[in-house]
Amino acid sequence: IGVLLAGIVVKAFPDERQVLQQEADRLGLLLEQARDQAFISGRSIAWSAQNEGYTFWRLNAQRQWEPIAGDQALRARKLPPTMHVTALFINQLKVPPGERLVFSPSGLNPSFVATLTLHEQRLRLVSESLGRIQIPDDI
Repeated sequence: IGVLLAGIVVKAFPDERQVLQQEADRLGLLLEQARDQAFISGRSIAWSAQNEGYTFWRLNAQRQWEPIAGDQALRARKLPPTMHVTALFINQLKVPPGERLVFSPSGLNPSFVATLTLHEQRLRLVSESLGRIQIPDDI
């Protein structure tokens, strides 16, 4: 019974690393979806991180960025408490918070590395040459 109860507690209260991994996995899939939608729709889509979350953007008819609305997947999201995107590198250059990572309809997109941090735990999302996003275990 004790082992079963311990398993329930672990499932009910995941540790920080598990929470961070879940958010990194979700963000990786959403970034791949944004990349694919840009290609399929023929319209650029961007992503930016703010203090407590992130937003996906689309160019409107006036060529101005506006938050994506009405898309359940690419909606603005809040990160869990005390989790942040602490760094974003686009084409190996560190960009300031709020800078947009743009996915082009051409399918030719910049390389990037985004770092998610929760207390002392960190995970990186790294784009590879074919556009797939990986989360390496090297931190």
